[in-house]
Amino acid sequence: MLGSSGQGKAISLDRGGDVITHNLVLPLQMGTVTHWLKPDMLDRMVAYYEGSGPENGWTAGDNDILEIHSGINGTDGRWYFCYQDGPGGGSSATITTAATAQAGVWTHFAATWDRSSDLILYADGVEIGRTDLTGENFLSNAGVYHLIGGPGDRDAGRDWDGAIDDVRVYDYALSPDEIETVMDGGSLGQRYYALTSPANVYDAEPTNSKRIDFKDYAQLADMWLDEQLWPR
Repeated sequence: MLGSSGQGKAISLDRGGDVITHNLVLPLQMGTVTHWLKPDMLDRMVAYYEGSGPENGWTAGDNDILEIHSGINGTDGRWYFCYQDGPGGGSSATITTAATAQAGVWTHFAATWDRSSDLILYADGVEIGRTDLTGENFLSNAGVYHLIGGPGDRDAGRDWDGAIDDVRVYDYALSPDEIETVMDGGSLGQRYYALTSPANVYDAEPTNSKRIDFKDYAQLADMWLDEQLWPR
């Protein structure tokens, strides 16, 4: 996790320019944004925003721009997430879901992305949308504007009206189980990566606890004159 607002300390915004600047820089190759959202009304509103330029990418869609943002896309309560890094149309992907947002009701909304795979949306831990990112020609624009509660000066008419809580940013695409853990207020702890080293010759440790330690070295030493286990 790169950062969090702290669950239980919701911010209330009234679409009057109350946009919060923060320093949670979104990773471009893969990542996750999760937040609890409670709109006071249903309209085109942005909850989380990151952009590279002063212009609004939805309006200036053909410009080489980075824009990653979440929110509601219409008075009928459709959740959406936009991932754009480059000219619109060839370097962007937007998912707009069925109408499930409700005024005055909390929803845990999450988006995960991996440029080598998919962009996936979740509402209350359930997948509600998915699109393939592998066909896009993404650039690597650096984010300059990091905002919670709207796009700010780029389009103040789409600022958030309602409450936002427990904003979290991760530098990898969370699994469905991890999304549920976050939704329940839990911590993901350390992430496990399987060892691929040929020096890992002792392999009796429990799953998710593999390591190279003295047990590996002892086995190597015991068999050193009988069989060359490593290096091969």
